[in-house]
Amino acid sequence: MQRILNNIVDVQRRQKPDSSAPHLWAVLLAGGDGARLRDLTRRIAGDSRPKQFCRMVGEQTLFRQTRACLDPLFLSDRQIFVFSRAHERYYSHDLIDGGHSCVIEQPVNRGSTGIAIITTLLHLMQRDADAVVAFFPCDHFYTDDDSFRLTIRCAVECAEQNSEWIILVGAVAEYPEVDYGWIEPGVVVSECVVGPLARVARFWEKPPLDQARTLLRRGCLWNTFVTVGRATTFFEMLCSQAPEASLPYRGLWQTTDSTLRTPS
Repeated sequence: MQRILNNIVDVQRRQKPDSSAPHLWAVLLAGGDGARLRDLTRRIAGDSRPKQFCRMVGEQTLFRQTRACLDPLFLSDRQIFVFSRAHERYYSHDLIDGGHSCVIEQPVNRGSTGIAIITTLLHLMQRDADAVVAFFPCDHFYTDDDSFRLTIRCAVECAEQNSEWIILVGAVAEYPEVDYGWIEPGVVVSECVVGPLARVARFWEKPPLDQARTLLRRGCLWNTFVTVGRATTFFEMLCSQAPEASLPYRGLWQTTDSTLRTPS
């Protein structure tokens, strides 16, 4: 989803987990209901399954495509899947080859993905105090897996070198899409192989068409919601920016239960 500015890269080297792999975690977010595209998924699959469990492009579901794209970067026991129990019939067969991966149940009707992220962060911080975590929505399609993996490697390196940063991946916008979130880049703080690393000046969520056209002309980016950072930094940010959501979970910090469940 990112354009690569320098293609002179050793592809084989970047597809192998590096020395940071023991502390590098992937969280695949696959608990959404996909209501917006339900009519389309019904036509494709014949039922109301969420789009991440549908063969939207190619022969594999978007969830399986995301896993295949990320497997070269993350050890199998450092991958966490976030699902909704209501969708179990759509994903259970995808876990046959899950190995030592961890599954966390996304709660329903309680802030949804945000609560699932907090639960996952608590789980991670107990298992690995030095965890660097990347969150991946599983309803995206990547046309160039190598380019996307290189983008993620750059984001991981930035997060490892700047422990207080959270890296958000933006995609080059191709048209004035009104159903996407947009990122307005701010001051450039660094240059990476894949392009500039900039602060976020502002988020625009599903803008009207006129505004989307303006954002496109100004070089704003589509928000992929792919984020990378240290687990502790994510949690501290959530406690600061969303205290009402994170407060019920702070008491779980000391628990030794490795299979955290959302409090009822």
